[in-house]
Parts: sequence; structure tokens; C-alpha cells
Amino acid sequence: MNRPQPILILLLALLALSLLAQIVPLYTDWLWFGEVGYVDVFVKTLSLRGALFAAMAIGVLIFLYANLTFAARTAPPDVIWELEDQLGLPGRVVIEPLIRRFMPIVLALISLAAGMRATVHWEIVLGYFNATPFGSADPLFGQDLAFFVFVLPFWRLIHGWASTLVVATIVLTLAVYVLQRSLVLTTRGPRLAAGARTHLLVLGALALGLKAIGFWLDRFDLVFSPRGIVFGAAYSDIYASLPVLGALAVFAALCGVACLAQIARPGLRLVAGGLIALTLVWVLGLGIYPALLQRFRVTPNELAAERPFIGHNIRMTRQAYGLDRIVEREFPADEALDARALEVGGAIETDEDGVDVEPRERRYGCA
Repeated sequence: MNRPQPILILLLALLALSLLAQIVPLYTDWLWFGEVGYVDVFVKTLSLRGALFAAMAIGVLIFLYANLTFAARTAPPDVIWELEDQLGLPGRVVIEPLIRRFMPIVLALISLAAGMRATVHWEIVLGYFNATPFGSADPLFGQDLAFFVFVLPFWRLIHGWASTLVVATIVLTLAVYVLQRSLVLTTRGPRLAAGARTHLLVLGALALGLKAIGFWLDRFDLVFSPRGIVFGAAYSDIYASLPVLGALAVFAALCGVACLAQIARPGLRLVAGGLIALTLVWVLGLGIYPALLQRFRVTPNELAAERPFIGHNIRMTRQAYGLDRIVEREFPADEALDARALEVGGAIETDEDGVDVEPRERRYGCA
């Protein structure tokens, strides 16, 4: 009977310790919520975190397993490539059994870590599914303010998870292809097997598609821009960054299409050209162009250029603090002025116990 491998015992021990570290504070929280009578809240929060853990862990495991298994089974290149490999790695006969043995363990650990990380963001998910409209729209996009509080953070969270997963998959897939000799460095330059090339181009297209979505979401973050004279979108944000971000979203999507088109064409000219153009537009459009517009258009007459955006800032700030409901009233400057004269709308309404039930904003001059 074979004895368990030491590395497997170590992994199981670490897993048991991590579970124990979670159970102790979990039981403490259970007792506290039960003491204050909010067990239902604790159960709902715990079930949501469990659902997030399961969904993320399973999703990451399936996506990584599908891609890395495909990479491990891709037909290796010509044996001459391996003989010319400049990295000096062990041959496929040695590498392949190690990949088959350790890849499930590595994928399981990555999936568990991703699931545990996802549970931290349960409040964003809960806020998204229980969003309540604010009844007020922002002046730039016309979106209800609840969009920026509940919806945009959730989209950002999903986009961040997807982008991290795809980038990590590309890195791990490249590592497998290097170990499998589907990607080798030779005296004539790097050599890539046809199946590996197609796989990497598809993953590249997916990454660029996610980047296009990221540029589109960046447009909404301009309402939080700190670059102007006041907090929020300013002149250079609206007339420089906003159109450039829209163009970058389209450009990144086209680069993703170029990756797919490159599958049927030899070389990587379409992809390389698209990435170079995207980088140039990114640097010039979001770095240099807004700075030049600020320097030569805004700075010479900043008050005139920023006046509408200062007005938006003042109006939204007053609305946030309820100051937009203040009503100015004139009172005679004499000694006869008393509390009754300051009332708005007549006598103060009281309940049967004599407690004032009139809204405070009406009593103190608010609409």
C-alpha cells in the first residue's frame, strides 16, 4: 500500500487550519447575532457569501481546467524545435507526467483562493440586487445616482474578476506551452505550434474585449474625477477624456477582432499593428491631449470654461445636504419677533400628547 505523499499531507493540513480559522469567528458571529435577535440577517449574509464562493470557485476551476487541459493536450511542435530550445528545460517525457500530476492540485488551490476572495465583496453584490433609485440624475450621463452607488461598482467588480481570470489564464497557458515545447526559443527566433497559436489568439481577443468594456466603464468614473477646479467632471474630462475613452473602447474591440482575423493569416502583423496603435491612442488621448487642452484652452480663462461644471458641483452638493430646500424669508427687524413669527404655514401641529409633529424643515424655513 502506497504511503501518502508528504506534499499532499501538507496541503490537507493547511486546508484544515484555514477552515478552523474561519469556523471560530463564524461561530462567534452566530452567537452575537442570535443574542441581538438578527439571526436572519446573519443567515442571509452567510448564504450570499457561500453562493459567491461556490460560483467563483467553480467558474474559475472550469475556465482554467478547460484552457490548461487543452494546452497540455495540444500537439507538440517538430522535434527539431525542441533540440534547438535555448531555455534548456527538461524534455517532454519528464515534463508531461509532472503537469498531469500537479495541475489538478494547482487549479484547486487557485479556485479556492478565488472563491475566498470573492466572499469579501458580498456587500457590493447585495447592494446591486437591492438597489433603490435616488430619484435624481447626474448632469453628465443622465443616469440615476443609484447607478453610481449600486450598479457601477457591481459592473466594475465583475469586470475585474473576468479580466484577472483571463490574464491569469494567458500566463498559465503560456507556461504550459513553454513546458510542453509548443512554444520554444530557437536560433531562428521563437517558434509556436499552430494549435497553441490559435488558442493564444482567442484568449488575446477575449482579453481585448474585456479591455474595451473597461474603457467604456471608465467613462462613468469621470463623475468622480479629482483633476478639475472642483471635484467631479471638468472641462478637460468632458471634451478630452470622455470622447477618447469611447474611441479607445471601439479601438480595443477592433483589436480583439484583429486577433481572431489573425488566426487565418500567418504571422502577427495585424495584432502587433493594432496593439501599437491602441497604445499610441491611449498615451496621446488620455495623457497628452487632456493636458494640452487644460493648458491652452482652460487655464487662460478657467472661470469661463469651468463655470458650468462648478455650477453642477454646487447644485449637487446642495442637493446632497438638503440645502436646495432652504427658503429665504424676510422678517421685520424689531423686538416683537418671536418663535411664532418664524413658523411657516401657521400654527405648529401637535399630536394628542402635545408633541410637535410638523416637519422640522417647515418649522425652520425649509421647503
